Amino acid sequence: MYPTLVVGKPLSAREDSTSAGIQHLFKHKLAPNPMVEMMIAQDVPFALVDVTDVADCIFTAATTPAARQEGPSGCSVGKLRA
Repeated sequence: MYPTLVVGKPLSAREDSTSAGIQHLFKHKLAPNPMVEMMIAQDVPFALVDVTDVADCIFTAATTPAARQEGPSGCSVGKLRA
């Protein structure tokens, strides 16, 4: 299991997107706190998931009875399982 980072253009116009902020920190090796500093120093591997895949899977899970019963594996996109 790896920490998962959702990447891609934010789905909203908000400028305080958490994923965009974290991407900026890692891209520029900025460590505003001990946790991020440790992750940069240890070169922690991440699983990267596209933001549109997350949205598609959440929608599928919320609107498809079989997906709700099967859990995450019922996602038709099938890209969220690492």
